[in-house]
Amino acid sequence: MSTDYPSDWNSRRKRVYERDDYTCQNCGIAGGPYGNAELHAHHVVPKSRGGTHDVSNLLTLCSQCHKTVHNKNTHAPTAYQDHGQEFGYSEPDYGDLADAVFDDTLTIVSAAGELLISTQERLEAGSLDFEDVLEAENELRIGIISTFEHIDQLRSSSALGYPSDLVESAEMCIDEAEELLIIVMTTLDLIEECIFDLVDQVTSCPTCGTDVDESDAFCGGCGSDLQEMIPTCPSCDSEVSTEDTFCRSCGEELADHEGPILGTAQISPDWNRRMEKNLQELDQAIERYVISQIHVQIQIRLQSETLTTVAWDHCPSCGYPQGALRSTKGIECVACDSEWTDKGIINRELKMTRGDEKGKSMPASEWERLGEQRYEEKRFRDVLFSDSFFK
Repeated sequence: MSTDYPSDWNSRRKRVYERDDYTCQNCGIAGGPYGNAELHAHHVVPKSRGGTHDVSNLLTLCSQCHKTVHNKNTHAPTAYQDHGQEFGYSEPDYGDLADAVFDDTLTIVSAAGELLISTQERLEAGSLDFEDVLEAENELRIGIISTFEHIDQLRSSSALGYPSDLVESAEMCIDEAEELLIIVMTTLDLIEECIFDLVDQVTSCPTCGTDVDESDAFCGGCGSDLQEMIPTCPSCDSEVSTEDTFCRSCGEELADHEGPILGTAQISPDWNRRMEKNLQELDQAIERYVISQIHVQIQIRLQSETLTTVAWDHCPSCGYPQGALRSTKGIECVACDSEWTDKGIINRELKMTRGDEKGKSMPASEWERLGEQRYEEKRFRDVLFSDSFFK
C-alpha cells in the first residue's frame, strides 16, 4: 500500500462500507454480503485538494462508478441508468462545462442550506430521522465529487474562441466554487459528527459511556442501575418526561429528577462553536462566489452583445462595480435588476423605470455620483445576500 495512506486504511474502508450498507452511493448496486459488486472507498474532497482519509471524507462507490468518476471523458451512471453504460464525449465545450460547474455549485449550496435548516428544526422537535439525513448528505457528496471532476476537466479543456476577459472571470469563479464546495463538505462533516455523537449518547450509559441495550437492567461497564436513570412518577410508576410538571397518567405533581437520565443527548458547546465558525466561513465563501459569478455574467453580455457597454463605473441603485450595462433596450443592472431609459434626445436625462428610485429622472452624471455613494455603502451586498441560508 502507498505510504500516502494510513496504516489502518483497511479498517477505515470497512467502516465506510458498513456505514453505507455495502451499497454504491451513486448507482445503488450492492456489494459485500448483499451483492457481487466490487466496492471502493472514494475520497469526496480529493487528496490533491487537501482532502483527508477521515471516514467522513470517504464514500462507497462500486468499481464501475469509481472508474468512471476518475475518467475525464465519462460520467458515472446513476441508479436510473443502465449500470453498464458509459456516457462519453471527446472534447466538451469550455462554456458548457463552466455552466455545469456554476449551476451545480449553486444547487449543492442551496440543498446543503435546506438540509442544515431542516435538521435543526427536526432536532428541536424530536422528530429527526438520522438515516434520512445521512442519505441526503451522501447525495450531496456525490454531487460534490461530480462537480470536482467537471472542474478538473474544465481546467484541461481548451478555451480557444472565448474572449480572454471572459475566460479570466470564469477561472476566478471556478476557484471560488472549489473553495465553496470544500467548506460545504466541512459543514456536512460537522452535521454527521453531531448525529453520530447524539446517537452514541442516547445508546450509552450516562455515567461511563458504555453501550447499553434497551433490555439491560444494569450497565455492563460500571454496574449502574439503568432503571434508576429513567424518570418515573412516584405515585403510579409511569415513565415521565423531565419537562413534565404533572404525571400524564395520574396527575401527580412531579419533582425534578435527580441524577443522570438514560436515553438523553445534548449537543456539545464545542460543536456549536465550531459550527458557528464554519457557517461564518460558508457565508463569506458564498458571497465571494456569487460576486465572481456576476462578473462572469457581465463579461458574457459585454462579449456577446455587439452594442452593449458599461453605463457607469457603479450601479446608481446598488453600487455594484460596472454592473449597469447599456444596450439597445436601455440600461439594466446585472446585480440588482434596476432599469433606466432615456427621456429624450433634448434633455438627455435618464429615468429609472425599475428599482429603488423608480420614476426619478436625472442626468447621467448625477446617476454616476449616486452610484459612487451606493458603492461606498456596499448596498449591493444587502441586495444580493438578504436571503442567506446561514445568517
